[in-house]
Amino acid sequence: MYAGESPGPVCGDQGCNDDKDYTSPPTDSSPGGACTERYGGQNGFQLCFETSTECGFEAVKDSVQSCDDVCRAGGGQCLRVYGNDSSNPCVALSAPSCAQTARYDDICVCSL
Repeated sequence: MYAGESPGPVCGDQGCNDDKDYTSPPTDSSPGGACTERYGGQNGFQLCFETSTECGFEAVKDSVQSCDDVCRAGGGQCLRVYGNDSSNPCVALSAPSCAQTARYDDICVCSL
């Protein structure tokens, strides 16, 4: 977690980060077959990392959608979110809520 942040992002009514303590996104990035197949149609999709159980990607939400919405649209569940800088979209800067919509873009981490 980042200094001054709450214990973890919240996905709807569920904790996003109950069993893991991430301070930044994993750096394990494969070609992205499963993630790109499942979430590649999302607005602004740019794969940041993929593991066997989750996808982390930039999603442009235009301050309307949340990562809950983005993940659900791809058939997955929001696990956590990383705020980012649009000029360097795969670098995490903060950990907002999965349900937050007031942001232009974020790194959404969704289940596979």
